[in-house]
Amino acid sequence: MSVTEFCRRHGVAASSFFGWKRKLGSFPAAGVFVEAKIAAALPAASAVSVMEIRLRHGRRVLVGRGFDRDLLAEVIAVLEGLS
Repeated sequence: MSVTEFCRRHGVAASSFFGWKRKLGSFPAAGVFVEAKIAAALPAASAVSVMEIRLRHGRRVLVGRGFDRDLLAEVIAVLEGLS
């Protein structure tokens, strides 16, 4: 799917898409989309600043605020490489 089509389908501005692409830089999965879903919105008072990343084969990675981007990229690359 082209960037234009992806942005149109998901209501994302192309400038925002390319901004994130620049920000993520050489992330190992560059050019590959991984579906992300927000399970539920938490009230501000109970927000815990943790993000869950669901990978193939039921694998999950929990990431807290201030995580190391390079380490996360390595962990995802290893987990996605497992069968």
